[in-house]
Amino acid sequence: MEQLSRGLLALAAAADGPTELCCGTLVRRLEPLPGGAGWRLHGEGDALLLECRWLVLSGTLLAHPRGQAVFGWPEVPLQAAAAALGEPQLLEASARLAAIDSAASSNLLLTLPAEQAAAWLALPWRLLQLSPSAQERWGLRRVSLQPLADGRCAVVAESSPAFAEAHRQVYGSRSSAAQLLGAAPDPTQEAATLEALQRALEQVVGLSVAGDADGNVADAQLMRWGAAFPLAAGLPADLQLCPASRIGFCGDAIAGPGHGRVEGALRSAEALAGRLLPLL
Repeated sequence: MEQLSRGLLALAAAADGPTELCCGTLVRRLEPLPGGAGWRLHGEGDALLLECRWLVLSGTLLAHPRGQAVFGWPEVPLQAAAAALGEPQLLEASARLAAIDSAASSNLLLTLPAEQAAAWLALPWRLLQLSPSAQERWGLRRVSLQPLADGRCAVVAESSPAFAEAHRQVYGSRSSAAQLLGAAPDPTQEAATLEALQRALEQVVGLSVAGDADGNVADAQLMRWGAAFPLAAGLPADLQLCPASRIGFCGDAIAGPGHGRVEGALRSAEALAGRLLPLL
């Protein structure tokens, strides 16, 4: 699913030269430069990561109180920065982003070996959407299949909102929450949640995720998607760009067509780019 982002980065590099990509680093504090001249981004231990003239946030982690509730952060980074800057439009945008509620999802990610994948790829669908009654029965919202080039198959089983709420404190040991945000997974809870999702998946699809006769087993991991589906209206378009603060926002939390979905994220980014480029 990262291929779209990789393609955009490749286009940027082809048009403007090398584009620096920094991964695996969590931004923990946003510092507005004096006079609204730009931003400094700080990481763990308040280490300076970079300084920039303009900043675009494509997600809501730094803008939403869930960071305080889940990870024990003392403040919401964007709210603290907006209060320090005192610019009215950014203060309103910050408050609106913090008020957006989201439905969560606990996802089972499987990579099936080629010998086992054949039966799954023979299924007559690539995306299975469960009805409300089926979601209540099995705790799954949808199942998706993706063939891989080497004959393997990726399977994603997304939980129902009710299942995610019942397991809201359970994070996978390989998730970004554990690796970057400091959440300490409970191995017992993680194993129990994975087992429950695997059992539900097998019952819905009618195929096993256990190892094949040659001893090949599926690679399984748990991903907690805390802000899977933004609810309510989203951030209004007139607050998407705050020129006086040199900050903009895009992503599926922005109001408009496709809100809460990939379509909305793409549309919001295009709209923001159209307004931001003339100011650079």
